[in-house]
Amino acid sequence: MKQIQHIAAAIRDDGPTGGALDRAVDMARRSGAELSLFVLAWDKSVGRNPFARRETVDRAIADHVADRRQWLQKQMEPLKAEGLKVHGEVIWADSISREIIKMALALTPDLIVKDAETGPRKGWAPADWRLLRHCPVPLMLVQSRPSPSIQRVLAALDPMHAWGKPESLDGSILDAAQGMSELYQAELHVGHAMEALPSLLGQHMAAEVDTVESAHKAYRESQRQALDEACSGSGVDTSHVHQREGAPEKVIPVLADDIRADLLVLGTVNRRGLKRAVIGSTAEAILDQVGCDVLAVKPDGFVSDYEKLKDE
Repeated sequence: MKQIQHIAAAIRDDGPTGGALDRAVDMARRSGAELSLFVLAWDKSVGRNPFARRETVDRAIADHVADRRQWLQKQMEPLKAEGLKVHGEVIWADSISREIIKMALALTPDLIVKDAETGPRKGWAPADWRLLRHCPVPLMLVQSRPSPSIQRVLAALDPMHAWGKPESLDGSILDAAQGMSELYQAELHVGHAMEALPSLLGQHMAAEVDTVESAHKAYRESQRQALDEACSGSGVDTSHVHQREGAPEKVIPVLADDIRADLLVLGTVNRRGLKRAVIGSTAEAILDQVGCDVLAVKPDGFVSDYEKLKDE
């Protein structure tokens, strides 16, 4: 991820503290980036109410948007006073994910910051799932917590491309993680969920290296070598490079807890049809189990097909 010059923040309608707004402001202060703040307002019971007259619905929506716009202006006034370049708007949106993606395509920010709709082991909201699959720019999903500071960043890599990610994605993940660790002067860690040697391959490889145990050792060494090569030149401390055997949806959340990561950086791709059913979505499985903030990046050349998104 290149130097951050423009941050767009999608803020929950109830204006919570300790979430995306605080994180976006803190990052803008640290980086000097331009800041675009958007309150995405929507109430299904109002917007799609079949019993109220259209004029009544329109007045209710206009009053609510005006109230949120006034709240947003109060948030921006002290930021402008301290010298930040900030602007904002309130949008009544019946599809949050579609509006955010349209915002990304229109403004081309370096980063979009959004309040995470839920948390670990509770399942994520449809808007967050859609954004992970379709958002064309780096997306940070922020958990509400007392301080926006980041002390430890974990980059989840797949140097063997065992989990179906494009080869270029690891470079994008590590680049984004380095950028965040530099911005916050945070520890940078790298994690890799090492694929176990399939038993069928182990039997055949054993004939080449004498024993099954030797085959497993050689297999682990080849994956460690691939991870070291992926980290080469990154400046990551070797003690902060972690490799554990198992599926990423099991390994990465535990590792994030073990090192007390404040931010997990991972890659996401948008799959369709049988390929999606076979490979699955590793990022989505990981998200259901982590309690830290998440920064999701896309591979080079990613193109969003947000027009196909259904209303939420």
